Amino acid sequence: MLFRSEALGTLAGGIAHDINNTLVPIVALGKMTLQSLPAGSQNRENIQTVLDAAYRVRDLVAEILAFSRKERPKTERVRLQDIIASGVRLLSAMLTPNVTLVQRLEAASVVEADGNQLVQVLMNLGTNAAHAIGRKNGQITISLDEVVLSETMGSDGVRIAPGSYARLTVSDTGSGMDAVTRQRIFEPFFTTKGVGEGTGLGLSVAHSIIANHRGRISVESELGRGTTFTIHLPIADSGTMDTPASPPKRAYA
Repeated sequence: MLFRSEALGTLAGGIAHDINNTLVPIVALGKMTLQSLPAGSQNRENIQTVLDAAYRVRDLVAEILAFSRKERPKTERVRLQDIIASGVRLLSAMLTPNVTLVQRLEAASVVEADGNQLVQVLMNLGTNAAHAIGRKNGQITISLDEVVLSETMGSDGVRIAPGSYARLTVSDTGSGMDAVTRQRIFEPFFTTKGVGEGTGLGLSVAHSIIANHRGRISVESELGRGTTFTIHLPIADSGTMDTPASPPKRAYA
């Protein structure tokens, strides 16, 4: 595991510079085009989606570097509905017409979290779900509720303390996975995708992010019957929100 962590750090450092240079003209020209378009136009909305995606790539590079250095997230009190809204907006723009996205938000959960990192996790799970569905008709369901847990060990091997948790699930009707794949799904560089289709870092980074938030991520899946990822995050103590209800601005402005 030490070798893999060092390899991940080397890989992240090597690609960060080139990726950020590639993003410069995308962001600069995107902003110029956005300013020239009338408010409320479809083209303006499309350019904003392009910029949102570019910002997410920029943040992804920074977050992989932080993951490789085992840095702690910069947390604040955030509403999970806002995090989900940001993720859904980006995810909806990349889904093909054969995939239906459904939300079932039954709680108004506030957690201590790095909002950008949670959006990254949601995007990773959503894109993996879309890939599992492929070209057939299918559905991705994002659900949010609250539960009270006793101290237990999850399928990711993380034990969490008893208490009240926000439960975020991402389910799909895709191809599912076998037992061997389920056991390795959070390993760095492990992937079932073809060459050039994935690095095998996404779920490993997601696992690290959730663990650093004192939470847990687990998976249930069966071949031919879809997959469900479940995330538990500790609910924040009652108090004043540190930020407005709008999604994090530093990544999406």
